[in-house]
Amino acid sequence: LFRSDGDEMDGRESCVVSEVLEEVIIPPATTKPLRLSLTPHRPGTVNIIGLVYNLKARGINGGDDDDDGAQQKSLLQNRNRSKSNLHRILSVGVRGKQIVYCKGPRLNRDKKERSTMAYGPDHRLNLAVAPATAQLKATFSEFPDVLLCGEVRLVQLELSNA
Repeated sequence: LFRSDGDEMDGRESCVVSEVLEEVIIPPATTKPLRLSLTPHRPGTVNIIGLVYNLKARGINGGDDDDDGAQQKSLLQNRNRSKSNLHRILSVGVRGKQIVYCKGPRLNRDKKERSTMAYGPDHRLNLAVAPATAQLKATFSEFPDVLLCGEVRLVQLELSNA
């Protein structure tokens, strides 16, 4: 979840597009870092306020082996269950929403702030989006892979405004 220019958004508007991870498989007893991205399409501010997710188990017991899943599916089909009930059993999922809240820096300017647990605002998840600007690109041609100490070589520098 994010807020852009004071309006709360859920990713469907075109001012900011968030990447959706279709599937991430995390084996048991492991951790895996996930990279999430937001792409702003107009200038302003973007305030990240939380994360929305769906957790789904693979198969009935959460097994990740395809053979186990096929065996469980055939066992359930043999019990004369309808196709919709079978789908409901095999796709167990939980929707979640995690609001992100970070405390700001501890305030210690005067005696009142030092004696109480006062914190300032946190701006780490408030992003300022600047308008698009020209990008200067520099490329070197005929640049050697190895230079000796004190060696001088002539290279050509090409600058382009992308």
